[in-house]
Amino acid sequence: MSLSASGTNNGFVGAPLFLLLIPESAGLAIGMSMLVDNVVIIPAALILFQAASGRGAPLGRRIGGIARSVLTHPLIIAIALALVLLLPALGLPGLAPDLAAAALLTCALPSMSIAAALAEQHGEGEFGAAALLLSTVASFPTLTAWLFVVGALGWLPF
Repeated sequence: MSLSASGTNNGFVGAPLFLLLIPESAGLAIGMSMLVDNVVIIPAALILFQAASGRGAPLGRRIGGIARSVLTHPLIIAIALALVLLLPALGLPGLAPDLAAAALLTCALPSMSIAAALAEQHGEGEFGAAALLLSTVASFPTLTAWLFVVGALGWLPF
């Protein structure tokens, strides 16, 4: 349940939304958001799942294996390298209104779809699917409301 609440659906919902709303900054916004999900949220969830299961190798070895697989994943390396190369050219991205809008709207996205698959691996597939469905349905009115808020704040380029 906590993975459903903390991990956002950047790929299927966030990317198209940001490409429509802030096309000039969409790549940076999506990359930063996916980096947080893939380097912080998903590994933390996997570590907690492993700790709760109490099976297999000692917890320290399992955490090391998860960290190693995350840090050596080509997608993570590519996103991190792109951010390192782009951030100096862009200045302080946290102050840009379009990226502030992206950060706020990321919080209103539905749950990441992998949450249901991970729940299935731990015997909670129906619960994971229900949580994903509920967060997706609930995101329609909440995401719409936040779109109005960021528009009223002038954080969008139109």
